[in-house]
Amino acid sequence: MALEPGIFEETACRAVFMAYCLHFSDEKMSKFQRFTMYFMMVMPHALSHTMDIPGCIISGIVFGIPFSLMQRKRDTVTAITSHWLVDAVRFVIFGG
Repeated sequence: MALEPGIFEETACRAVFMAYCLHFSDEKMSKFQRFTMYFMMVMPHALSHTMDIPGCIISGIVFGIPFSLMQRKRDTVTAITSHWLVDAVRFVIFGG
């Protein structure tokens, strides 16, 4: 149960935007291009969990940015595995 959101969110909400941005960027991305890429990798995930502004910001900072950086610096499988671990712990502690 905890693996399904990790796979979907890391591929649909992050990898697609990262691949799109990397495909259309030059060799070296500008700061604005990097900011846009990370923003687009974080916001769909944050918005899928909550629609209120403070919750979106907290979700983006606590979960979105670390998973996005992990996916960009390491790989998608590491981000999926970490996402699965966070969801598994959350399901065990707070229930499904």
